[in-house]
Amino acid sequence: MRSDVSEFLKTTKPSLVSLLTRQAQWDEYSPAPRRAWRWVLMGAALGALGLAGGVIWYLGRPSTLPSPAAGTAAVPPPFIFFEDTLDLDSGTARPLSVRLAASAGAPGTPGSFLRLIVRVGEGETASTPDLGQLLRLAGGRLPPGLTDAADAPPQLFAYRSSSGPELGLMIEVKNQARALQALLAAEPSLARDIEFLFGGAPPPLSFAPYLDFTYRNISFRYLELDAARDRGLGYLLFPSKRLIVMATSDGALRAAIDRLFENR
Repeated sequence: MRSDVSEFLKTTKPSLVSLLTRQAQWDEYSPAPRRAWRWVLMGAALGALGLAGGVIWYLGRPSTLPSPAAGTAAVPPPFIFFEDTLDLDSGTARPLSVRLAASAGAPGTPGSFLRLIVRVGEGETASTPDLGQLLRLAGGRLPPGLTDAADAPPQLFAYRSSSGPELGLMIEVKNQARALQALLAAEPSLARDIEFLFGGAPPPLSFAPYLDFTYRNISFRYLELDAARDRGLGYLLFPSKRLIVMATSDGALRAAIDRLFENR
């Protein structure tokens, strides 16, 4: 049969169609096992082509994952456990400091923490502000040694004490020593610089110095402004989490230390 094929190619100039036709005729006379093997190969080739097509379709298909809904932009995970979370009123008619005070008064169990989330922008483009943006929105200021050391968006909170809500701020820092030095140097004006933590009203005037305290081996600095209401301003560094915590009461600082130990 091989000589027949050679003779055919020498005497004619076949087209592709005629070659395939003649091949089919020759196959009729080829041994059965040879024809079966050829069909097996053809089936394997077709199967491989089908598998490749399926892979190409799968990789090129449009994603079916739902896109984030407007107003649901992700926020950083909390530094501590919060019993409740509240997005602040998005209206711009009232200053952020007033909105903070109003939101902090939301009903809740004494001894619990409420996370207050501020967003910049709208819809899918909304994001949580960094420390510099938050201070501009709130009309406050902190020393550059602290703002430059900030390593993540800050987190505002309200601690629900028996005498009312006390506001606070948590800031993750990359340079702990520099952040503490900056706060120590800013102590004379610190309460006025961040009066948004006092609801936007000027805090009580005090000429007393900040004092050092220790709770659960964590040192903090605290300035008493209203002893009857446990009102003041204090700050601390929680080293293992690189967190600066500021709050307007001694009780809020101690409760924050407890939460930070629970979340280690």
